[in-house]
Amino acid sequence: MSDQDALKWQVGYRTESGTSAATPHVAGVAGLVWSAHPGWTNDQVWQALYQTADDFPATRAAMAEVAMPAAPLDLSALTYRLFLPSSARWRTATGRLNAQRAVTSQLINGPRLAQDNCGGEPNCPIECSAQVATAGNPTAQADLQVLWALRDDVLAQTPLGRTWITLYTRHRFNAAAILVTDGAFRSQVAQSLTLWMPLFRAVVDPQSAAPGGAMITAAHIAAVEAVMDGFSSRGDAMMQADLQALKTELRLMEHVGWDIRDYWDALNR
Repeated sequence: MSDQDALKWQVGYRTESGTSAATPHVAGVAGLVWSAHPGWTNDQVWQALYQTADDFPATRAAMAEVAMPAAPLDLSALTYRLFLPSSARWRTATGRLNAQRAVTSQLINGPRLAQDNCGGEPNCPIECSAQVATAGNPTAQADLQVLWALRDDVLAQTPLGRTWITLYTRHRFNAAAILVTDGAFRSQVAQSLTLWMPLFRAVVDPQSAAPGGAMITAAHIAAVEAVMDGFSSRGDAMMQADLQALKTELRLMEHVGWDIRDYWDALNR
């Protein structure tokens, strides 16, 4: 990319790094792509720029440290589009913009640009790891609505709950990447969510629970501890530390047989 002096004939061009130079170049090429493909959405334009960039330097083209998914996730099953470059084209996320290739490219099946709306806006999705875990489930949309309500109407109303939201936000992209690249673990997390969903609904809407339908059982405890251990063994040091602290805080085994609503009240006393 060029610096400001490159505009002078006598100086020529030289390599510089920085968003001040990168942003107008990428925006300009995005405009060219859109003019050639006016029916494309913003994320399709992004994908064309990403997929057609020249790997730079060439020796960094492969992402050997990232394993191919054993069971690739159908990203079209997500309720919103998730940016996970490692799930389709196995290359670094850095490269040199190639305007000609971008303008002449055709749509490629693969990831899409993240609609990362989780900045406090109204109606923002629960997003990322929850989206990936529920993808393909026929009740995914309804389950995500429950998780959304659990976050906004229950967790966000107490200091403890807000701490949990912060923990989730801190690790959501790392957790999503783990789930995308490990199909077996993704299935395990999905099964755990299915098991816990009636209890989540009971917390969100106490009138919806049948008598005894909101009781925490040993199976619930085993499922959530297995998920936490799974993320801990696959995550980074910060995720491991946060999950260990959370397990200590939850004291799950002490509450087998409790109604989930009484358990939540006890945690917040």
